[in-house]
Amino acid sequence: MNKTLPGIALIGLFLFSACQKHNSAPSTPPPPPARYAYVGGLIADVNNNPQGVYWKINLKDNSVTGPTVVPNASFITCITLSDTNVYMAGNSTNAAGVYWKNGQPVHVPGASQINYVAVSGGNIYTEGFDSLYGLAYWVNRTETRMLANLPNVSMSYAAAGILAVNGNVYAIANMAFWPVQENLVKYGSAAVEWVNGQSTILNQGGYGGEYFHNIPGIAASGSDVYFASNYNQGDTAGWTGYWKDTSLMKLYTNIHILPSVYAWSNAITVAGSDVYLCGVAYNTNNSGALQAVYWKNNTMNYLPNGFQAYAVAVSSGSDVYVTGSDNSGNAVVWKNGIFAVMLPGRQPAVNCITSQ
Repeated sequence: MNKTLPGIALIGLFLFSACQKHNSAPSTPPPPPARYAYVGGLIADVNNNPQGVYWKINLKDNSVTGPTVVPNASFITCITLSDTNVYMAGNSTNAAGVYWKNGQPVHVPGASQINYVAVSGGNIYTEGFDSLYGLAYWVNRTETRMLANLPNVSMSYAAAGILAVNGNVYAIANMAFWPVQENLVKYGSAAVEWVNGQSTILNQGGYGGEYFHNIPGIAASGSDVYFASNYNQGDTAGWTGYWKDTSLMKLYTNIHILPSVYAWSNAITVAGSDVYLCGVAYNTNNSGALQAVYWKNNTMNYLPNGFQAYAVAVSSGSDVYVTGSDNSGNAVVWKNGIFAVMLPGRQPAVNCITSQ
């Protein structure tokens, strides 16, 4: 027995040394997962009919996949990502009242059109139009009629966005209305917010469209909710900016008396405490011509050769992506204020962007 102990000890020493050598070897970290941006919009088919499409951009090398045609869609107006799933909303070709999950249509009961989709806590939130009563939103398959508690006036309206924050549902829309009734003035417009189905008029104007208020987008960070906002006061003045909850931040003051200065926002997103909007503004250094821009907080940035900016997104790497059109009518994407990608397709037009 005692004669075998040295051999056992040597074996143990060898194993210990082998384990030490194995553990000290440098390990190669796995490559980071690929990150993408998705852009939604349309192209024209051979008969010049609109087809809803999306483009997928690899953020590592800016390579583009697409345009990919979305079945029964004429225009994609919203894209949102949840886990590995891609959700889209937009104009359907047959009033089917659908959104698309990974390219496949999902019917929303009672809907004739779904313009916006959001995902939170396993629930699907959609906003659009039902087949009978007009503007509405749905939580999964349950509908809320958004016009139910507004004054009984003749109006036209457009859905503008939906999201959920801490279990509360926020939806926004833009409205034009006729005639004088209750607290609304004749021939005017209003930007309206709904929280869990209850409406609040954020701002309104009237008198033949001389005053016009518009909220083109909604975003959230933590428990705070943000609305992009535009307000024109006829031939005098106005502004573009955003609401943070009930506080208004004006980013640009419009003056319509010559020489005119003017800006308009089309979209908003929030990353942490930073607020991003995009749109168009007069460039006083370029003979006063309109030029695509984006704002980071209160700083406005002109986009080179940009005609219009329609949507903005911030990646997990903190890069800012803006999509819009250039001065030649091409559909393009800028990254951090620099041209990055021209999107292929026949007569492409873009409306939304989201990124990982």
